Amino acid sequence: MNSFELVRNIFAITAVFGVAATAIVGMAFWFFRLLSEKWLDAKFNERLENYRHSQQRELEKLRFSINTLMDRTTKLHQHEFDILPQVWSNLVEAFGNIQSFVSPLQQHADLDNMGDAQFDEFLSKSDLFEWQKVQLKEGRDRNSLYFKMKFWQDYNRVFASYAVFHNHFVKNGIFIQPELKAKLGALSDVLSEVLNERSFEEQYPNPRADRFAKCDEFRKNGSDMLKSIEKDVQTRLWDARLLEH
Repeated sequence: MNSFELVRNIFAITAVFGVAATAIVGMAFWFFRLLSEKWLDAKFNERLENYRHSQQRELEKLRFSINTLMDRTTKLHQHEFDILPQVWSNLVEAFGNIQSFVSPLQQHADLDNMGDAQFDEFLSKSDLFEWQKVQLKEGRDRNSLYFKMKFWQDYNRVFASYAVFHNHFVKNGIFIQPELKAKLGALSDVLSEVLNERSFEEQYPNPRADRFAKCDEFRKNGSDMLKSIEKDVQTRLWDARLLEH
């Protein structure tokens, strides 16, 4: 074999090995790329699944919180819906009784100018206690004595109606919306102050100019306070009804 053929054979062998090496490297690169893609896909899917699971747990927590809040809100509105009509009814009755009680226009029968038969008939229809009726029969200034007896009789009746409102309001005020509760509390304080002022003046008369300041303020602003509360009560009741649909 001459030198020319030897060189040609060497180049042929080298070419064969070069092709083989290139093929091996190419296959290795392809295999590595395939494994890398599968590994990346697996990691991506794993993280995606973890993310979905985490999001699902957050959604469940959020759904539970919303359901709990809605259930609590619905129950509170139901309590408010049940309570407000009775609070309003008690307030209107107490307000009307106190308004009449402190009115400067009071009418009473003239007992001093009644005949015996008329006076006896009047006493028989009166709500006074029997011992009070006896005192009236035996007394001379029947009008003054009767006015005093009638005052405390009316006061006890009016105060009882106020107490019904106030006690029910205090007991159930926790279920009433704060702004409306504040208005109810403010009017309740006014009514209490009016009754206290009127009873104190009856026990300890003092002819000063401002002795009926609370009563005057009540006659001036009481009706507006009541109307404002009425508007809010109507709004709250209608809102509570809307929640049921």
